[in-house]
Amino acid sequence: MEKKHILIVDDDPDILNVMTNTLQLNQSYHVIGFSNGKEVLNYIDQHPLEIPDLFVLDIWLPDIDGDEIAQLLRKNEDTRNRFIILISAVIDAKTVAEEVGADDYLSKPFLIEELEHKVDQLIRA
Repeated sequence: MEKKHILIVDDDPDILNVMTNTLQLNQSYHVIGFSNGKEVLNYIDQHPLEIPDLFVLDIWLPDIDGDEIAQLLRKNEDTRNRFIILISAVIDAKTVAEEVGADDYLSKPFLIEELEHKVDQLIRA
């Protein structure tokens, strides 16, 4: 069985590490993490054959916000049908997720089990 590819971006290194390491424990997932939006966009451009199945995007990032990345993903032929989860500690993640067409959202702080559950639901759908 081929591993599902998950990309996570969060500018808080501790949160990024927890999410990445926890999801990586699932042997069905290949997980990569980035700390800013430009790294995400560069990765997609440089790895067109390795487009992630799921993107977990923090809304507030130092360069390009997660909701902007989500909009770009939805406009791109190669990524428009990939799953997106938005996360935020500051603003209403649910409203932003609905506005940009994300599949789900999490409001910080959240339990890591909530992330695992949402990822499993989307990936296995």
